[in-house]
Amino acid sequence: MVAGQWVEGLKGSGVCSLLSGLKRALALTDIDTLLIVLGSKPQEEKHTLVEFLRGRSSRIHVHWVAHLCDSRTREMLSELASEMGAHYHSYSQSRGSDHYSVEDTEIDTVGAELSQAEETISELDLLQSGNISDKVLHILIQLNIACCKFEDESPLCSTEDNPLPVTSREWLEKQSLEASGLNIYHVLAPNAYRQVKTAVTHSPDNLSIVSSVVYDEMMPQFTWHDGTLKYLHVDVHLLENYQVQVEAHISQLRQRLNWLTSGSRVPFGVIAEKSVLVVVELSAATLPFASHLQNCLCLLLLEQVARTEEFNIMRIGDESCSWRPSLTQKSPQSLSDAWVWLLSQSPSGSAASLVPALETALNHGREIGVYLILSSLPREKTETICSFLQEKTSTQQRVNVVFYRHRPRTENHAVAGMSFEEGYYANEQELTHRLQKIATAGHGRFHSFKGPDIVSSDDIEALVKELQKAQDHLRMAENILSDYRSFCKRFVPPPISPSPTLPPSDPPPLYPRPTTAFLCRLNAASRMIRRSASDSHLSRRQHRQRQNNRRTKTCGFYLDKNLEKGFSPERWAPFGAPVRKKPQKAESESTPEWLMKYGLESLGLKFSKFEVSKSHALSHRKTHRHINKNGEIVELYADHQALKKFTQRLMQARESYSQKLREIGKGWRNALGCVSESKVLFLVDISSSMAIGFKDLQAALADFLQNKPHSLKFFNLVAYSSCVKQWQETLAPVHDETMTSAAEWLSQLRPEGSSCLLHALKLSLESGVKNIYLITDGTADHTHNFLLSQVPQLRTWYGDHWKIHTVAFHCSLESSFSFLRDLAHGTGGRYHSYPWGDPDDPSTKLLQNRYLGDDVLKLVQETSSAEDQLYKASQYL
Repeated sequence: MVAGQWVEGLKGSGVCSLLSGLKRALALTDIDTLLIVLGSKPQEEKHTLVEFLRGRSSRIHVHWVAHLCDSRTREMLSELASEMGAHYHSYSQSRGSDHYSVEDTEIDTVGAELSQAEETISELDLLQSGNISDKVLHILIQLNIACCKFEDESPLCSTEDNPLPVTSREWLEKQSLEASGLNIYHVLAPNAYRQVKTAVTHSPDNLSIVSSVVYDEMMPQFTWHDGTLKYLHVDVHLLENYQVQVEAHISQLRQRLNWLTSGSRVPFGVIAEKSVLVVVELSAATLPFASHLQNCLCLLLLEQVARTEEFNIMRIGDESCSWRPSLTQKSPQSLSDAWVWLLSQSPSGSAASLVPALETALNHGREIGVYLILSSLPREKTETICSFLQEKTSTQQRVNVVFYRHRPRTENHAVAGMSFEEGYYANEQELTHRLQKIATAGHGRFHSFKGPDIVSSDDIEALVKELQKAQDHLRMAENILSDYRSFCKRFVPPPISPSPTLPPSDPPPLYPRPTTAFLCRLNAASRMIRRSASDSHLSRRQHRQRQNNRRTKTCGFYLDKNLEKGFSPERWAPFGAPVRKKPQKAESESTPEWLMKYGLESLGLKFSKFEVSKSHALSHRKTHRHINKNGEIVELYADHQALKKFTQRLMQARESYSQKLREIGKGWRNALGCVSESKVLFLVDISSSMAIGFKDLQAALADFLQNKPHSLKFFNLVAYSSCVKQWQETLAPVHDETMTSAAEWLSQLRPEGSSCLLHALKLSLESGVKNIYLITDGTADHTHNFLLSQVPQLRTWYGDHWKIHTVAFHCSLESSFSFLRDLAHGTGGRYHSYPWGDPDDPSTKLLQNRYLGDDVLKLVQETSSAEDQLYKASQYL
């Protein structure tokens, strides 16, 4: 308050002596900031003020403010602040206007950072569109070269972070099972023996063949690689150590597979040579995906070409031209120039001429790797190209072929002079076969890429074969150990319990040996005994009642109550198993598990138990009915009361099946089916084809999150369209907070884009989840046959202990129904179909009835079987 009053009492007078004011201010020792506000130019010169402040203002922060000053004063104060490294602020008014302007060093600093950020964002946009500037590309290449130099200086090791840049064939020559000495036949050879047979001569005329006798369980038989049988001496320690080594080898193979399916190796494969010539087809076939091809080529330059020693780039199409007349040493500038040259090339022409380009590349006679990136069949015949390569190439010159295409062409991408039927998509299998021939003739490798995925690759196929072989050898070792351990368990002696020491006693007396007459009299006496002395006073009726009571007590441990989980039987019944009553509380289990407890077979409700064939009929045949069953006379072994009770139990079972069907048709089970596992991942399709019923799907999933089954312990949600979105990176535990968060995340999803189903499945399996519920309408970026063919490869990469349960949600095509059902059954999962559409439409109803879900179909079949049993029983009542 006092300082404010003092400031208000100040009045302007005299000249501005800034130096004297600074002397008095700097004499104070308790300040850390000095604010200097000037309204006019000080009388001292600038250099005088700088010399005075230099060395004295290092301990404090000086803030210069020019308040309504002229331009000369503002310029002087700005120079003072910049020379002293202080903060400057200016507040001035333009002449003839009411507007005020502000200048501040902090505002300028923030503005410079903002403009630099905007420039970076714009250059990133250009990078995504393929129009990256030379400066940014130059920086990226320099960074990549520096990383490559650092990796080259470090020791090479075959790991996922830095795999050797070699082909899979060369890599397997040093890392395969044979090279590592992990072939199971080599490991078992010292302990494997064949059955010996030899000839024994008793006399010159008597020659017999004698073979060795082997105890098969102690030395189990093993089929050798040549088909012969050998007996093994099982060394448990040796086989356990072998299993550890093979599992480490399998892990190493999977790491290299992951490396081969990442980065620029996905569209183009591995570049393994030091001198490289990249031949790119830029014809009309590449026009629909030219921008995507440019992005992939940029990634190829940054990741793989940057590792080579010398390189060159050539384009083929309507005309062939190269970036440089010969191979050029790799450098950041050369890579940048090559990229700029690629951007200047545009696709044109109908077909590419390949032989002139190969002749130019192979005339040097030096070691080189040629990579042909093709999207259509060359202009020359395949036989002509193969014969040329066989004549020109050697073991040091390799011609590798990359079949590149991004997505199928549509009519919007039609090119003049080329029809859709006659393009390279007309017969893709034949085109792939021809390009494989070219790669084989050139001593190279073949790589096929389509869309975001690899279709085929020689490098990957070699690793997959090695991985399958390693898994087979590991399975053989496990089978040998499991058989041997099961045999050892059968011969473990029981534990000997210490028995108390008994006092010595006299030896038993010796009786004379019984004669034949004595044994006859003893047998005759035993036949005369009819009943025990305790039952002699009971009548025949009382004796039968006592036996019935004893028989009833044997089932006394059952409870006649509705248990929370389980069943309660009736009292003893002469036919069938006890009646199981379905619990009142809904059980979270699938229909096959439920029918294992409450099916007709489990409950003993089969009418065939009353039918006895005539050869096995009982003695009282006059009291039984005779029926003709399939030409055979059988007897019906049941009275009226037993058949009536059997019918009542069948009606109860049929009602329980109907009730189970009603439970499946309510709430979220109607849309998703039965969810019985404790750890579940929901893979939801949010592509544009799901827009019609997406609100129904959101409501069903929200109902599931609110009324979850009590068996669910961990869960996760993954949505996919053109890209994959995860709610959580791993499975989350079930509680109120996670359920609320999942419901909020689910409500924000919107259907759009295409459907990358294969990529979403791979990402889901990488998390290690065992039960995946796939909710989709069956549309995908790949064909259904291709997706089904990838299941064995997924099992090779991610193991065998996972299932995919499919939910056909708003499907309208029969092929989609069939694909989802085959996918579920092929992975050991269950298939469920969500009923939708007009129920009065006969075509929709027929299609949905043909592809009923597994849970509903099994219940319908069990209900139909119960109806048949009731019909048979009603004929004899």
